[in-house]
Amino acid sequence: MKKTWAEYAADAAGEIAKMSTKNRETSLLEVDLLAHPESTKVRELAFASGAPEQFLLDAVLEGNPGAMLVLARTCEARGDSCTALAWRIRAYHLGSAEAAYMLGMEATNSGQIKVAFEFLKSAYDRRHPVSPYALANVCQDCTADDVDLTVEEFTAIRTESSDVAQRLMFAEALDVLGEGTHPVQYRDALDIPWGTGTLFMVRWKGVDLAITAKHVIKAAKAMPDQVQIIVHQQEVPLPLHADIALDFRDSDGDLLDVHVWKINSDADVSVEWNSWNLETFCKSANQIPENSTVFVVGFPNTEDKIDFEERKMRRAPLVVKGRLGPPYGGLHSIICAEFSTDVDGVSGGPVFCRHGGVFYFIGISQLGGTRAQTLYFLDSSEILPSLDTFVAAATVPTTTTW
Repeated sequence: MKKTWAEYAADAAGEIAKMSTKNRETSLLEVDLLAHPESTKVRELAFASGAPEQFLLDAVLEGNPGAMLVLARTCEARGDSCTALAWRIRAYHLGSAEAAYMLGMEATNSGQIKVAFEFLKSAYDRRHPVSPYALANVCQDCTADDVDLTVEEFTAIRTESSDVAQRLMFAEALDVLGEGTHPVQYRDALDIPWGTGTLFMVRWKGVDLAITAKHVIKAAKAMPDQVQIIVHQQEVPLPLHADIALDFRDSDGDLLDVHVWKINSDADVSVEWNSWNLETFCKSANQIPENSTVFVVGFPNTEDKIDFEERKMRRAPLVVKGRLGPPYGGLHSIICAEFSTDVDGVSGGPVFCRHGGVFYFIGISQLGGTRAQTLYFLDSSEILPSLDTFVAAATVPTTTTW
């Protein structure tokens, strides 16, 4: 006998109620709030209610699209794609922007360009946060005839969505990607900060780490235990395990230009929300098509970098936008427009791409000359294999040889 919608709702809501507290929290942390704004909001309210199963069931029966999308994601996670699709379609007809976006992305992935265009245009009109990117991408892959529009109509939509996507992408890159990025800094005898280069805080297998290019420290003729990380709006440096003797090597056994610190777990400052989740939001540049848009974040060496009166480094990260170029000498290249500022100092900074409306870490910046038009970075696939070894070694501090 066929189930009713209420029975489907009760079934899926029950699955969520069975989740352990840890799994719920992990799941929430990994949710892309931009792609799933409606379902994320309802899901958080359901957990906060203390009775998520009843909360979701009541919300679905009241016609709440966000609750239906929570159930759709739950059904999809357990392999029931047909029921997930049915919930999304119901939410779409109730005016959901998230449902329109998800249906559009599903159609895009299956090659149904016309269907994808119609759903993503609907998501765009309903103001879904990341729909401009997806709509602009679809417009690049089709013609006016493919979507039954005049050339003028199609050109207007393509131009508008592309312009909006570019503005949003750069603003979001500056806001989001700079969060875990910090200048490499030391302190002199007068407690004045100095240093050059950039480091990036990540979370790997539940451990918070800081990563930079090894040459950044060598060029300063400093030791790893002299480096300080000052989290934004905090005055006290994070405590680091700085003396772990571990050389990072690539698949051929060659030394990598990478240095890593483990951030002490007993830090008074919570760093979890400043660390990039590598297990979820990380890709290899080898998975990204050449000419894709990529971003490098770092702290360039500018004349006003140090605030001597306040004894602080000014936090003004630079976001460099470029295109993924061909490999070069074991590194990947980024082709950029001519810079209006000196990019010296971005070495060690993270490199990101955007895929499906989500930013992914793809590597660490390594080389780039003054006002150069090409930067180079070490791919994430060369770094990740060594992190497991590092995390294990971090429990037994030793002395690094430089």
